[in-house]
Amino acid sequence: MRSLQARLGVAVVVSVVLLFAAQWLMVNKTLLDLTENYFTSRLEHDMDGLLAALDFDKEGRPFLSKTQPDPIFHNPFSGHYFEILVAGEVIRSRSLWNGKLDIAAVAIGSNQMTRMPGPQGQDLVLLRAGFKKRGHAVTIGVAEDYSPIAQQFRGFQWGYLSISVGALLGLILLQVWLVRMSLRPLDQLRADMRRLEQGGIRQLNAQVPAEVAPLVTELNRLITVLGQRLERSRNALGNLAHALKTPLTGFNQLLNSAELNRYPQLRAQMYAQSDTIGRLIQRELKRARLAGGAAPGQRFDPERELPPLLAMFEKIYQEKSIEVRGVIPSGPQRAAEREDMLELFGNLLDNACKWAARRVLLTIEDKPGLVFSVEDDGPGAPAEAIARLTGRGMRADESVSGYGLGLAIAKEVVEHYGGRIGFERSPLLGGFRVWVAIPAQGTPTAE
Repeated sequence: MRSLQARLGVAVVVSVVLLFAAQWLMVNKTLLDLTENYFTSRLEHDMDGLLAALDFDKEGRPFLSKTQPDPIFHNPFSGHYFEILVAGEVIRSRSLWNGKLDIAAVAIGSNQMTRMPGPQGQDLVLLRAGFKKRGHAVTIGVAEDYSPIAQQFRGFQWGYLSISVGALLGLILLQVWLVRMSLRPLDQLRADMRRLEQGGIRQLNAQVPAEVAPLVTELNRLITVLGQRLERSRNALGNLAHALKTPLTGFNQLLNSAELNRYPQLRAQMYAQSDTIGRLIQRELKRARLAGGAAPGQRFDPERELPPLLAMFEKIYQEKSIEVRGVIPSGPQRAAEREDMLELFGNLLDNACKWAARRVLLTIEDKPGLVFSVEDDGPGAPAEAIARLTGRGMRADESVSGYGLGLAIAKEVVEHYGGRIGFERSPLLGGFRVWVAIPAQGTPTAE
C-alpha cells in the first residue's frame, strides 16, 4: 500500500479489533471463572450441611438427621440433588425422584468437579468429595442445575457482544475520521503541488505539519533557486548576444572593404561562413531561452497575449496587405512559460506571413491543453519538404530551404513541452498549415 491513509487506517482497524477481541476473551474467561467459583462455593456449602446431617444408628447403618441442610432437596426435579455412598449403602435426595446420579467413590480428602446430564435433560455441575466419619469412608456428591446460569450467561454474552461490536464500529469510524483529518494538510499540499505545476501559485504554502515542513521549505528553496538560475541564464545569453553582435558586424564591414574586391570568391565564402555563424548563434540563443515547462506561477493567457502579436505582424508585413486573423476562444489560462509560448507563436506566424499572399489564420481549439493551427494562403510546401520537416531529429542547421530556423525552433519548443507538431497543406486556405497539440500538463524532455 502506497497510501499513508490506507496504511494508518488498516493499522488502526487491526489494532482496535485485536484490542476488543482480547477484551472479549478476558471478560468471558473472568465471568466463567467467577461462575465456577460461585458454584463450587455453593456446592461445598451444601456438602458441609449433608456431612453434618449424616449419622449412624446402633447397627452402623447411615441416615440423615431431620436437620438436613436445605428443604430444596425434597422438591422433585428442583435442580439440586445429592447422593451419599457410605457403608455399602446409597442415600439419595428426594429431588431425584426415581433417578440417580450414579457417583463413584473417591479417596478420602480428595474432590472432583464434573459436568453430567441430569433428570429431564438438566445440565448438572457435580462436586464429589471423600470424607471419613466415625470410622466410615464417605463419598458425597452434590449436583446443581447449570442451565439457568448458562442461559443468563449466554444472554450476557450476546448483549455484551452487541455493545462491543457497536462500540468497535464507532471507534473504527472515529479513528478513520481522525486519520483522514490528520492527513488533510497533506491533501492540501498535494493540491498546492498541482496548482504549482499548472502555474497557479509561485510557492507552496508553508503552513503545514511539522513532519513535512522541512520538505516544503526545501521545495520552495529549490523553486526559488531554479527561477533565479533561469533568469541569470537568460540575462547571460542576452549579454552574450550583444557581445557577439558588435565583432560580427565589424567582420561583415571588413568584408565590404575595397581590398577584397579582387577576391569575390573568397568574399562570398566568408559571407556564407558569417551568415552560418549568425544563424547558429541565433538558434542556440533561442533554444537556451526555452524554459521547457511552466515555471512556478507562470501561466500563458492566449486571449490576452495573442491579439497584440497578430496586430504586430500585420504592421510588420503591411506592404503585403496581409490579414492576420485569429480565432481564440475564451477559456482558462494555460500552464506554460509565457516567453516560450510567444516564441512558438511568433515563429509560426512569422513563417506564415513570409509565404502568405493575403491571409494568415490562427485557430485555437477549445480543448484541454493547447491545440492550435497556423495556416496561410501561400504556395505551400512541396511534399518532400513536408516529409523532411516532419522527420525525427531535424535540427535548425539541417532544415529545408525556406522553412528553416523558425519552424525548427517551433518544433523544439513543442517537443520541450511533450507535445506534437505536424505540417501539411491547408484545406481551408490552400497554403501551408502547421498544427500543434501540447498536453494539459506538458513534461519537458531531457536534452
